[in-house]
This record gives sequence, C-alpha cells and structure tokens, in this order.
Amino acid sequence: MSAIEQKLEMYEWLSKIRDQDSIHQLYELMLDFIRTRIQLENGLKEDIESKMTSLQEAALLRAIERSKDEDNFVSDEDAQKQFAKWLEN
Repeated sequence: MSAIEQKLEMYEWLSKIRDQDSIHQLYELMLDFIRTRIQLENGLKEDIESKMTSLQEAALLRAIERSKDEDNFVSDEDAQKQFAKWLEN
C-alpha cells in the first residue's frame, strides 16, 4: 500500500469517529508523534545516543529486537498487573 493510500485510509477511519474526546485523544497522540519525529530528524537522536554508554546502547538494541518477536508480547491487562505496584499511591 502506498503512502497516499495509507493516508486516505487513515482519513477514512478518522472521518468515522464521532466522539469528541476520542478525536481529541487521537489529535494529541498524532501531534506528539509528529513533534517527536521532527526532533529525531533534527538530531535529538544523535544527542541521546552520544550520552549512552556502549552497554546502554547494546541493551536498547537488544530490547528493540526482542520487541519485534510476537512471543514477547504481553496483553494490556497483564502489563497493568505487573506494573500496578509502582502505580499505586
């Protein structure tokens, strides 16, 4: 699917949403994504990587590779249970 086709499909999805809160949440997510993408393209990535030790960078690269394996996926419910102890006040 081409980029234009993907954009059209996303527009179709968005045009079907009627709930104002959902539209606002999606807007905020997209805005955050775009801002982050621009920052990365403007060199923030190099700045972050230059501050990492070689061990940190290797750990990050391993984590990225593990995240591509569906066997490592965890349901949202399981993740919330795992991290509940840190989220409780």
